[in-house]
Amino acid sequence: MGFGYKWSAEENLHVTLNFLGDVPEIELNQVCQAVKTSVVQIEPFEMAIEGIGAFPSLLKPRIVWAGISVGHDEICELQRAVTDGLKSIGFPPEARPFHPHLTLGRIQRNSRPDEKLGNELKPFETFDAGSKIVEQVVVYSSFLDRSGPIYTPISRIDFGEAR
Repeated sequence: MGFGYKWSAEENLHVTLNFLGDVPEIELNQVCQAVKTSVVQIEPFEMAIEGIGAFPSLLKPRIVWAGISVGHDEICELQRAVTDGLKSIGFPPEARPFHPHLTLGRIQRNSRPDEKLGNELKPFETFDAGSKIVEQVVVYSSFLDRSGPIYTPISRIDFGEAR
């Protein structure tokens, strides 16, 4: 399945809670501590990956994603907690509403959304990829290389770790 899209490597699949952009290295410890403080009250929860969709729509798919069914509310609560913690140290919340998802692919530069791809994806709107227990948040550094993003874990924070 080509369609002019860059598909995510399996090891790069994740739910982005907050994208901070360029963060000076001197502030990374403060970011990790804010996230750690934010997840103290969060309990592990089940997350089910279900359904395939696209932003802005299947008719004009720029980003192809897998949705979250079970655990949706818990991930939204987690995202609010992390956003509040980061806001307390000066990182403004994103302007767009949060929609928990795993990015499967995105349109490549100089390509146009392909309606054919949307038609190919329609049968997968109810796709079920199973579930897993979410027990931690990982703070990543990301670097965009020619071959795609490179994610490096900076900190793994288990829920309730600071108790």
